Amino acid sequence: MNKRFLYILFLTLSMCFTQVHAKFIIELATNFSSEEDNVDNFTFSRFDFRGFLGASLDGEGAVYFGQSIYSGSREHKTSSGTTITVSSLEVGPKMSIFMGASKSIYISVAWHPYAKGERKTEAGTTEDISGSSLLGSLGYQLKLTKTFYLGASLNYHKFSVSKYTNTSDQEFEVTDEYTTISPMIDISLRF
Repeated sequence: MNKRFLYILFLTLSMCFTQVHAKFIIELATNFSSEEDNVDNFTFSRFDFRGFLGASLDGEGAVYFGQSIYSGSREHKTSSGTTITVSSLEVGPKMSIFMGASKSIYISVAWHPYAKGERKTEAGTTEDISGSSLLGSLGYQLKLTKTFYLGASLNYHKFSVSKYTNTSDQEFEVTDEYTTISPMIDISLRF
């Protein structure tokens, strides 16, 4: 038999019988806030959602890499009755690091190169917006069962709009930014 064939067969069989200690995480977090002022006659509401599907190959479940998704919307009704809205859907890579003996404290960062949405301006025009975003989180998750965790996090989110398209399909380059710091309630499955 050919030595190369035997070498490839040996490598293939050794990979089949090697144990892989991968760990996985499914994480969801959300936030809703609303505010109303009868002095200046305005209302403001905001809804945020983030999800994460990741894998850890260190066998310890301390560092996870994976896919992040973020969706947010905000609505601001001014005293003149005008409604200003911004909504977005953002997707990109994320890294989470869990610390401590119980791996309850975590810090994570996500970069979303795909970030698209829609906004309605004070003038009443609707625009399609696109750009990128950055999401950073610091949180704590309490272990409730072997795989289920419940916790809270403080999140920094910055959506950088690089271009928008108006209703006449005209495209404009801009440098608009929407920045938020908000708490979220987290749930996760780690297995």
